[in-house]
Amino acid sequence: MRKLSFSVLMVALGGAVAITACGDDETNDNSSTSTSTTSSGSGGSTSGTGGSGGSTSGTGGGTAGSGGLPSASGFCAWGCTTAGDCCFGDTNCPGAYPSNPTCEPGGWCKGPQCSNDTECTNGGALPDFACFLIDMSAMGMGDFNACIEGCAADQDCTAVPNTTCKGVDKNGDKYCLGDVSPCTGDDDCTGIGTCNIPTGTCVCADNNQCTFQNVNFCVLP
Repeated sequence: MRKLSFSVLMVALGGAVAITACGDDETNDNSSTSTSTTSSGSGGSTSGTGGSGGSTSGTGGGTAGSGGLPSASGFCAWGCTTAGDCCFGDTNCPGAYPSNPTCEPGGWCKGPQCSNDTECTNGGALPDFACFLIDMSAMGMGDFNACIEGCAADQDCTAVPNTTCKGVDKNGDKYCLGDVSPCTGDDDCTGIGTCNIPTGTCVCADNNQCTFQNVNFCVLP
C-alpha cells in the first residue's frame, strides 16, 4: 500500500505530490504546492504548511523524514529552465505569491514562497497563518519561506487535522506540524525514488525513478 504524508517539503517543492514516506494519501492536487491544506509537493510533508489563500502551483516530489537525505542521494522534483516551467497552468504565474515558484540553478522547481504574514491569511480567512522561515538545508534546499499556522500551544492547531505546536522556524517562532512516518520499503516511494531504510527517506539516483505526479527530475547533491 502506498503511504504518503504531508510536510513543508511539499510546499517547498511547489508540487502537487505528497512526499515522503508514509501515512495514507491525503491531498494530491495541483492547486496547492507540495498537498496539505494549501500546499502541495511531493514527498513527506508536515500537515499544516498551508498556504495563504490561493493555490500554489509547482513541482512535486522529494523525500522527507528523519535524519535528512544520505549525502549521495537525491530527491525528486520537476525539472525546469525558467520559472514559467513551474506554473502548471496557473495563469497568474509567474507573479506574486502564491504564484511565484522559482527555477533553481540546478534546473528544478522550488515552490512559491511568502514574504510577509499578510500573504498567508487569505484576506483574513486564515488569521493564525503566518510566513515562517524553514530550514531545508538537510534536503539540500536551503531556507524556505512557507505559510503555516502559527501557535503557542497544541490547542491552537485547528486548521489542519493531526498537527501539534511543535514546529520551530529559524527565527524561533512556533508553528503547527504533523507527524511524518518514515518509509519502510520501496513500495512507500513508488514514483519518487527508493526507500533508504536507515534514514526512512525516499531518495533517487536518476530521473527514471521520478515518475509520480509532477515530478520528472532527480536533484542530486
